[in-house]
Amino acid sequence: DLRQTAELALAIRRWESARLALQALVDRQPSDGWAHGQLGVLLAADDRQAALGHLREALALGDPTAADLIAVLEANTDRRTLAYEVGAALAALEQYPAAEYAFSRAAIFSLSPAEAVASVGLMRALQGLDYLPWLEHAQALAPSSAEVYTLSGLAHRAAGRAFESLESLLVALQSSPLDPEINAQVSEAYLLLGDEQSSLFWLSQAALLGGETSRYTEAYRAAAAALTLPPLDPAP
Repeated sequence: DLRQTAELALAIRRWESARLALQALVDRQPSDGWAHGQLGVLLAADDRQAALGHLREALALGDPTAADLIAVLEANTDRRTLAYEVGAALAALEQYPAAEYAFSRAAIFSLSPAEAVASVGLMRALQGLDYLPWLEHAQALAPSSAEVYTLSGLAHRAAGRAFESLESLLVALQSSPLDPEINAQVSEAYLLLGDEQSSLFWLSQAALLGGETSRYTEAYRAAAAALTLPPLDPAP
């Protein structure tokens, strides 16, 4: 049964076997929306036009999740960024195995291979798989990259390694101290370790760096009110 063959290949990460089984399945059953959608996901990082064809079929056949990936593919104008953008879209949809595959392709084609490798590590951590070799490789490729160390911090967090997460995020902060997102992630890391005062400090930094309208400002105000802390001073 082609459906079972495709499902098994996807489950054990035999991507080429999955692609062949899915192609055979849509050839035999053109109205199979699941097969079109899965095939579109697998092709998205490498063959934009073919992927769009299958994803549009999937959408027409009732798969609403195909719309997000279609939007990414239609908006892309640079093949070197395509696989990374596909991986990010799949990660947002919590399709972590497929996102891992896309990021692994991005490591070959991307303008920032270290970020792609670190993203593979993050996707693997989210699935409970071994992820440390990917982080180590990414850090060796880009030892001063705030993005790589931010992704490393998130991967450690996903794996339940709170101290290692904070350590990586502090390295990222050294490289990019004015980035509000990194400041916010450091805040979250301290909160997970039970250090509310340090967490609030770094959240206040994120709010100040992000400006009065940033999403961190309201978060700081709510947390400060809960802990009866002074109001946030406006940025100069």
